[in-house]
Amino acid sequence: MSRGTLKPSQKKSPEEQLEILKTGVVDLVDEKELLKKLKENRSLKIKAGFDPSRPDLHLGHTLVINKLRQFQELGHEVHFVVGDWTACIGDPTGRDKTRPILSRKQVKDQAQTYIQQVTQELHSSVASSSNEKQSSFQTRDSMKEANDEQSYFQEEKLRNLYLHLKRLDGDRIKICYNSEFYSGKTSFRNSGGNRDALWAFIEEVASRITVNQVLERDDFKERRQSGKPLYLHEFLYPAFQAYDSVALEADVELGGTDQLFNLLLARDLQEKSGQPPQCVLTLPLLEGLDGVQKMSKSLNNFIAFNDTPKEIYGKVMKISDELMFRYWKILAGVDLSKAEINPKTEKELLAFGIVSGFYGENMAHKVKGEFQKVFSQKGFPDQMPEKTVKPRKDIWVCHLIVEVGLCASASEARRQIQGGGIKIYRKDNQGIWADGKKLSDHKEKWNLKAGEFFRLSCGRRKFVEIKVQ
Repeated sequence: MSRGTLKPSQKKSPEEQLEILKTGVVDLVDEKELLKKLKENRSLKIKAGFDPSRPDLHLGHTLVINKLRQFQELGHEVHFVVGDWTACIGDPTGRDKTRPILSRKQVKDQAQTYIQQVTQELHSSVASSSNEKQSSFQTRDSMKEANDEQSYFQEEKLRNLYLHLKRLDGDRIKICYNSEFYSGKTSFRNSGGNRDALWAFIEEVASRITVNQVLERDDFKERRQSGKPLYLHEFLYPAFQAYDSVALEADVELGGTDQLFNLLLARDLQEKSGQPPQCVLTLPLLEGLDGVQKMSKSLNNFIAFNDTPKEIYGKVMKISDELMFRYWKILAGVDLSKAEINPKTEKELLAFGIVSGFYGENMAHKVKGEFQKVFSQKGFPDQMPEKTVKPRKDIWVCHLIVEVGLCASASEARRQIQGGGIKIYRKDNQGIWADGKKLSDHKEKWNLKAGEFFRLSCGRRKFVEIKVQ
């Protein structure tokens, strides 16, 4: 694989580049090695892998993507590895039980959206799949001037947040799928093609990684000690990930702190394969919305790139104040924990900034205004679903709630009523919507008469307007 020279437009010295690249990094193995590589005056091969185990990238991924963008802007060659092979196995990192094995088709379908989500140019095509997604990602190059006292963009922390949320330049990113590394097309060149790929893997990978090395993983140790099963395909996962670096001849690999073992194993495998070892940079893990475990697709505690603006704003507003401080620190490099602030105001600013980063300032203003109207002023959203139902007698209220889409099941509707989460709204004699009345009896049955018109809500987020005709 060729190693190009650094682009002439690159003005930063190796030392200046190193200082930029160190920012926000937890582990750097090894700083002297990285500086030496930077002094070679060439475009380094930067690798980061993403397993499409679910169709969405999430806010936690922006930490690695932001660092990739920094490498890209410094003139280096970014390789975005879609782990379509490793995703089928399932990364065992941090898991106390085996992931289900995914089909190749399922992973392939989910991988299609990854490149769209990670590049600026294609984000609008993803956004067009939803009626709510009217604007694509907007860069902050045209931010308002600092002398505009009404502008959110006076805030340095908000500027930092927008910069963090910038996507990669799609024209300067190299996409590869790690299934190709085992196909005989891009690697194992002397293996004779697919027929001998298994033997090539044994010869080039399995024979160079010891059992003792893999057993050093903390999560594998914990499983063995607790008597939980550890399957051979999970055991091989770090080896497959490590071989990606060999196939690419990577100079640098990025990942979360939970990936440190795998990234260091790749260094070792590269050396045993006669290559210079890659440098390793790890980024902090972003806690999920629960504030306890890392943001994860499998734990469903994440803010997805493809969440609607309303979903993103609402999710941020629900996090704890402590987690809000953490998000500002990790995503914008701003420590608010000791400052005299209004937590509610800072949380609103964070929600506004994240929505703006993905959908633009106009959309963020719209969502912010609607959120305040519904939550602070206890009003109705500007738009809500309209449902038409037929007149009937003795309909169980839980069935009606499911029919109009407020709850997924009668049991959920029952729980919401018991918890005081369902309200009904009707107009008074002056035609003004009266305050909502909580439903209290989940066994109640209603008679729906033609011409009736009312609204139901579930919590403060879900509303529906119902017409009987």
